[in-house]
Amino acid sequence: MSLVSRLLFRRRRTRRVYIDVGANVGETLANFGASHPDFELFAIEPNPALLPSIAHQAARLQRLVTIIAAAAWVSNGTIRLFQSARHESSTVVEGKKSYEELGWPPIDYSRFTEVPCFDFSEWLRSNFRDTELVVKMDIEGAKYAVLSKMLANGSLCLVDQLFCEWHADRLSNISDAEHMNLKRKVAAVTQLKRWK
Repeated sequence: MSLVSRLLFRRRRTRRVYIDVGANVGETLANFGASHPDFELFAIEPNPALLPSIAHQAARLQRLVTIIAAAAWVSNGTIRLFQSARHESSTVVEGKKSYEELGWPPIDYSRFTEVPCFDFSEWLRSNFRDTELVVKMDIEGAKYAVLSKMLANGSLCLVDQLFCEWHADRLSNISDAEHMNLKRKVAAVTQLKRWK
């Protein structure tokens, strides 16, 4: 598809969607929703302790927010969610280091909760074609697997803007080269912006 055709195709899209992947307590979702009243809002968060905060933020917005209580992942089923003493800190990826020097308690990998997970890339492909799509992704290390699959199956092409927080420095199994290679590939497909 030529650049002109792509621009004409994008102009015809009337549905506008914001997906907060790793919505945490819902503050980022609320901020985006307050300044973008024409976007549908989705919040994806697997941590049950944080869901009431997201619902509270949605109520403050006085808008419909679709809350998905599951982990965005590369397959459907269940996955282990590891948490620290602070509810806001959790991950489905083993071996992530916490910022203890900033007051974040370490993740307790000896205890976990089984939570639902779903194939984020397939969900996008099934639900958001012909959509202006903005995604914020802060999923504590799981983004390397999720974004790799999105690149492989083409679903990343559906995303117009991707706001992403990266944790390569906190993941011993991701090298600097792997991190930079993935970022480069993602930036070649969508408008990649740093979140936080």
